[in-house]
Amino acid sequence: MLNWLLGRSSSERERQDMLRAIPVQNPQVERTLLADGRLILRGPTRVDGLQRLVGRGSVLRQFEIDTLGDWVWQHCQGRLTVEELVRGFGGEHAVNLREAEISVVSFLNILAKRNLVAFVVGREKPVGGRRRRKR
Repeated sequence: MLNWLLGRSSSERERQDMLRAIPVQNPQVERTLLADGRLILRGPTRVDGLQRLVGRGSVLRQFEIDTLGDWVWQHCQGRLTVEELVRGFGGEHAVNLREAEISVVSFLNILAKRNLVAFVVGREKPVGGRRRRKR
């Protein structure tokens, strides 16, 4: 997704694929609201080769997010596509769709790099509690 945002890819198909992806929260991540109003996401991060060699499986890290980031985080439940998130974010926060797309996709990329969300790609969304099968 990041390549499209940075202009490294001119493929409209890649952009459409990215918008159809469904972001899903890592179930190991905890969201905490602190007394001072700050929001913290705490969860395991990916380990690099050196950390793996010394026997570290994963490292728990925490990340502070703002209320706009929390809005995106709360909506990464595996039900909405990135495009639906963008439209919802734009409507709720009164920003145009292009600004909403850049903001939401950039934030989702940060969450993905930190192992806080993953993307389901190439699967149709469930309808009425059941998944539709491609034929």
